[in-house]
Amino acid sequence: RLDRATGRAVLGGDSVVASAEAMDRISRICDGLPLALRIASERLAVLGPAGVDLYLAELEDTDRRLSALALPEISIRAVLSSSFDALLTDEQQIFSYLPLLHSASIELSALAALCDTDQQIVHTRCEALATANLLDRADADGYRIHDLVADFADECLRVIDDSVTAAVRHRLLLYYAARADR
Repeated sequence: RLDRATGRAVLGGDSVVASAEAMDRISRICDGLPLALRIASERLAVLGPAGVDLYLAELEDTDRRLSALALPEISIRAVLSSSFDALLTDEQQIFSYLPLLHSASIELSALAALCDTDQQIVHTRCEALATANLLDRADADGYRIHDLVADFADECLRVIDDSVTAAVRHRLLLYYAARADR
């Protein structure tokens, strides 16, 4: 990941006539991901100064963000989809359930409850997701998911049958209820 100053430079630095705040917000949404910054830079170059605020609004809308980070030849969605498709079925499942946690920080015990499996298996699957660059290791036992990746995980969750999703949500509620009773 690129730092904020480098990210702003990739976006066009001072050559794009836009407020520093708008450029910082675009850079933050791209989270220093070089491909996302490159796509945003090319989109900004085409849109020009008048289109910066419109583009920023697209990026801030979670339903449009992945579509806004696309060029004819490459997109963030295509890269994430390729990584997702390379996962084993169990790894795809755990990835698709991540949005149900409603957090960028992944609590392994809650995820184990969601998946109805033990924490060690979840840890192993999260390691596979980190290897595929779909999660970041936060520490020895924790993981984080970037907003762009979380948007893609949400798209994956939407294709799962509602009855399955309801059962998974129920397991999570039981987990949280049991934790609250301690």
